[in-house]
Amino acid sequence: MDNEKSMKIADIIVRKLRKIERWFNNQQVASIYSASLLFSADTAKSLDDINDENVKIKIVDLAHFVPMKHIGCEGFSKGVTNLIRLFRQAKEKVKTMSPCCSSTGSHDSKAMAAAMMESA
Repeated sequence: MDNEKSMKIADIIVRKLRKIERWFNNQQVASIYSASLLFSADTAKSLDDINDENVKIKIVDLAHFVPMKHIGCEGFSKGVTNLIRLFRQAKEKVKTMSPCCSSTGSHDSKAMAAAMMESA
């Protein structure tokens, strides 16, 4: 996967994470503890075909979902905020990297993953 595709997917992920963050901070239905986020993206699509439908984020592992008035649950909110920061920083690092030695002169998904690990 080239860097343009990685950056486009990262933009969609950040947008979707912000939507989850807004929902969570405004909802008054439940407290959520120790949940996970599942990410999926159809990277086989061409750059022009990548959109919100090809990139999904789902809240999973709701073993500690407590139906009650929302009382904060800073851990989940902090985790989503940190993911937003990591994806933004990784995107900026990939954007400034020189092209690697591939035949296309583009970065693959390993560059995005490496940039995220450096940002953590």
